[in-house]
Amino acid sequence: DDAIRPAKWIMNCNPSLQLRALFRGKLPASILATLQHTPEAGHSESALARALGVTRRATREALDHLELCQLAVRTRGKHPTRIELLPRPALGLE
Repeated sequence: DDAIRPAKWIMNCNPSLQLRALFRGKLPASILATLQHTPEAGHSESALARALGVTRRATREALDHLELCQLAVRTRGKHPTRIELLPRPALGLE
C-alpha cells in the first residue's frame, strides 16, 4: 500500500484526531491529549496547567469550553478539583 494516506483515511482510523482538528491544536486539544495519555495530570487544575506549561487561568478557560462541549468534567468538592474526560468512544475518548 501507499506510505501516504489521505486525510479522510487518517481521521477514520484515529477518531481522537477529529477533536484535535476541531480545536485546531489549541489549548483544549492539548488538554484532551494530555488527559487521554496522562490521566494523572488531571489530579488538579494546577497539575494540568504545569503539565501543559500554561497558566491556571488559561487552563480554567479551556476547561470551561470542554465542559460546555461535554468532553471533560471537573469534580469539585474538597481541594483539589479533579479533571476527567467524559467517555466519547465515537470520538476516541474512552
